[in-house]
Amino acid sequence: MTSSQSQRSSAPQLALLLSLVVIASACASRKPYFPAAPHVAGNPRVRAELTEVDRREFLRAVIEVEGSAGTSLRRVLLAPTSAEPCREGLRERALVVDGKSIWLRPVDIGGRHLLEVYFPAGGGEDLLHQTPVIDFVLEGEPGETCLRVPLSSDAPALAWRRDFDWSTDWALRAAFPQRPVGSVAAGWSGVLGIGRYWGPVRTRLELGVGINDCRGRCPRTSDGSEGFTTTPLRFELDGYLFQTRGVAIAAGLGYQQQWAARRNPDGSGRSEVNRGPHGALRFDFTALAPPGFPEGPRQGAVGLEFSFDRWASTTSADSAWVLGIGLVTSVGF
Repeated sequence: MTSSQSQRSSAPQLALLLSLVVIASACASRKPYFPAAPHVAGNPRVRAELTEVDRREFLRAVIEVEGSAGTSLRRVLLAPTSAEPCREGLRERALVVDGKSIWLRPVDIGGRHLLEVYFPAGGGEDLLHQTPVIDFVLEGEPGETCLRVPLSSDAPALAWRRDFDWSTDWALRAAFPQRPVGSVAAGWSGVLGIGRYWGPVRTRLELGVGINDCRGRCPRTSDGSEGFTTTPLRFELDGYLFQTRGVAIAAGLGYQQQWAARRNPDGSGRSEVNRGPHGALRFDFTALAPPGFPEGPRQGAVGLEFSFDRWASTTSADSAWVLGIGLVTSVGF
């Protein structure tokens, strides 16, 4: 196979994986949180239940309300539990009632309605660390009243869940073989991957591009370069051996294959393929979250990976052990 044919054969795979990663990243950035147990509060005038929280550009809370006839909503506040009810806190940035943005107040909430309340992201995130509540300032007979709905805390009854089965991965790696394999020597690569959790174990598939040195039969190309353009493919099973708040250690086992191609000075192509088993140990800093929200590697992680692979050439008897180091990040979705 010539180098151009090798590159063309791997291009569709890389394009497909890039598309999957883009889609997965979009999903990861948009997935909301759901209550682990009902977040409900009420008074004789209104019953309110928090059903969803989103922490993207804004802090967005979705609330189902059922109000008695003649009940109106004046404003909504996000506040710490210690704040005076309906007097202190962060006022909502926007209010959507049954899919319609509402700017004039008060708004009638008699009957059943679905509210979407938006708070500024910065202030909202700060308050999530202070046992926050959502206060509803209500109007109607016999006058103004306040309904306070707990949002989150360390208590299991006020926890939120967002369990991830899938993850996207980005990595920058360097590989140092014991000796050249098919003239392919040390190099680096950037890879993208997608993974799925099966209980505590995750399966991962990664594909990338890189550049490796050439050692041995390596005439200079027409542009003066001497190395290979590479396309690494890796399948891995990994899992966490140790986890605590903000830190985790993972181990992985798998199989890798690398296509290497270069253009010779006479215009002919040269390609090499090596493959073999793969092992890795990764030290991760994992996602931290406010009290009541899930955290850990399934939500996101960045870590330093140390790998130990075996390269065996498919075109010669060459083989070598390979040490690797890499910076790896992952986001769940």
